[in-house]
Amino acid sequence: MKLVLEGVDSFETLRVVGTFNYIDPDYVGSKRVTKKADVYAFKVILMELITGRKANYETLSVDEQNLVMWLRPKIKISTFLNLVDGTIATDKETIKRIKKIAKLAKYCTSQEVESRPLRASRTKSGNEVTSED
Repeated sequence: MKLVLEGVDSFETLRVVGTFNYIDPDYVGSKRVTKKADVYAFKVILMELITGRKANYETLSVDEQNLVMWLRPKIKISTFLNLVDGTIATDKETIKRIKKIAKLAKYCTSQEVESRPLRASRTKSGNEVTSED
């Protein structure tokens, strides 16, 4: 996160600032900004791109409103591909990459901040997702 200074792992804020559903849940609870906060937000955006859904749909049932909470448990299920935006190509290579990106998004939106990778390792993983056979 560009607000976290070099050599500083985290800092506390007086109030929570950001767009709801993109904000790291750990930040909301602790008001402590870490370098992993932007990892969470970026992966929410990837989930939006994969599904074609917004991060929050208030018109849906309570179980389906929050994209992260709705999608995370479904990523390992074989019917996950039914949730992919219909405008995305469905060739074998694209589907393979979507699955990898979805797994990475699930990992990076973990409720436990310790489970999420740092930005540097996210970049490495991101390169592996886009460059692996």
